[in-house]
Amino acid sequence: ISTPASQPVAFSNYLSIIVPDDQKDGLRLDDQPLPSFVLWTNIPGQKLSGASFNISIGSHTVHHVDKSKFSLITYGFESYDSYGYPGGLQLKAQCIVKTPD
Repeated sequence: ISTPASQPVAFSNYLSIIVPDDQKDGLRLDDQPLPSFVLWTNIPGQKLSGASFNISIGSHTVHHVDKSKFSLITYGFESYDSYGYPGGLQLKAQCIVKTPD
C-alpha cells in the first residue's frame, strides 16, 4: 500500500484491517508486528476482529506470517480532499482472452 506524498497537502493516513480473531498476532506491517497502540474490536456474530490506526506517509507492506487471509483498506483525508482503496486483493481471473497468433 502507499499513501500520497505530503505535498501539496498533508493527509491523515489510516489503515483498517479485518482478520479472524485467532490470527491477529500474525499480522505484520513493514515486517514488524502491528504497533502496540492498535486496539481490536470484535465484530458481533462473527469470529472476526477489526482495527483502524494511523500510518506514516510512504509505502508500506502488510502480510500475515502464516499466509492467513485478511481484509485491508487504506484511506486518508484532510480538510478538502480524501482518498481510499483496498489493498492486496487476491482476485481470480474472470475470463481468458485469447489473441490470434
